[in-house]
Amino acid sequence: MIFGVRPQGPVMLAMERAIVMMAVVAMVIGDASRSVDGLVCPSVKEIHPCTCKVKSRGLSIACENVDEGQVLTSMSVLKNRSTVLYRLMFRNFDFPRVYDYSFLGLEVNHLTMSKTNISVVEDSSLRTLARDLETLDLSYNSLKAVSVCFTEGLPEPIGGGILQ
Repeated sequence: MIFGVRPQGPVMLAMERAIVMMAVVAMVIGDASRSVDGLVCPSVKEIHPCTCKVKSRGLSIACENVDEGQVLTSMSVLKNRSTVLYRLMFRNFDFPRVYDYSFLGLEVNHLTMSKTNISVVEDSSLRTLARDLETLDLSYNSLKAVSVCFTEGLPEPIGGGILQ
């Protein structure tokens, strides 16, 4: 209804066309935000329930309120791509152990694993990220001990800051 009058005939047809056009534009704009400067997010279906956004410095992947199996599936998709991840974020789920070489095959600049109930970080779990990792956030976890080997190869502000 427009101002209390129900459109009919050609007016109704024009409104339906306008709604369809808006939906098409929204889909195109949505897809455009998934690709910038040759960087393309994996499809939603490939990494669901994780999400991806294209940022000016690279892809940003967020996995929140999911289970470990879903994360491992999403990570295997990411490992098969040769894309640098500007940010990889895991939050608010149960991921008690970070296994050796968990990130083998990934290039990550900023890694957040916050509120994931981590208690064990295996010796070589992050070693493969040493070349690219700029920041590491393990806040709000249940870390019991951190091996010195865990920080080998990490840049000094990251590796040195963890053990303080």
